[in-house]
Amino acid sequence: MGAVRTLVGLVSVDLVGPASLNRHMLGIGLSKLLILVAIISAIWFGFRLLGQIERNRREAAQRDKHRGRVPPQQSRPVADMVKCRVCGTFIAAGSKACGKAGCPF
Repeated sequence: MGAVRTLVGLVSVDLVGPASLNRHMLGIGLSKLLILVAIISAIWFGFRLLGQIERNRREAAQRDKHRGRVPPQQSRPVADMVKCRVCGTFIAAGSKACGKAGCPF
């Protein structure tokens, strides 16, 4: 009867095995949760940084607008150029004479 008690004491109630009791809930461990939090944080901080850059760019454009500065591509109007029949140089239409003898401008 002593051998039967020893044998009954060794029998496990867990049918799958002792390793199944040590598993993480739903297969998600602490390391996976920490990695997930790190990824989400990196994405969140990245979007905040991009938003800050965009906000700074808009504020700079607004300051330039209030100061009267115009972006370089709109700084001067385009003038039509006309070729002089006498000297061959190009002069803005409606400008004064180029200073050469016989120049019609």
